[in-house]
Amino acid sequence: MNTLRWWASQGFYGWVNEVKDGRGISREYSVDNLYQIGVTENLSALDIKPSIIKAIMAKLGDKPPMDNFIIITKHPVRSREVGPIGDRLRKSASFTWHNEVIPITHIGLIKAYRPHNLAIIIIVDLAAIKVFVDSLVLEHEKFY
Repeated sequence: MNTLRWWASQGFYGWVNEVKDGRGISREYSVDNLYQIGVTENLSALDIKPSIIKAIMAKLGDKPPMDNFIIITKHPVRSREVGPIGDRLRKSASFTWHNEVIPITHIGLIKAYRPHNLAIIIIVDLAAIKVFVDSLVLEHEKFY
């Protein structure tokens, strides 16, 4: 629950209504908000930096296009010294992150990334996240 609150405090997702009562704050969520939470959870599970998640969620907006893909790339731009190892300096790569939300019809664009020497390309299928969230909503509705 603390993770969900932290994500909210970072602006990764929104909610429809907030009510304060004797027990604390209760929030009401739309299905689009649940999609935002699902995307955030998946990106977080990939150890994507919070600043990148925030940028991606801002691009997706309040009504995420759940038939699209998110492409996240990471490539080394330089090496930096991080400390000595005996008589030598230890170096570590510094990376630049990029992200884009693309419609399913543009998935062929992945080939265009090849000449840019990208070390990592992550493709997140929003449609798969939608299916999962929808299944949770249906399961919840069975009990209420």
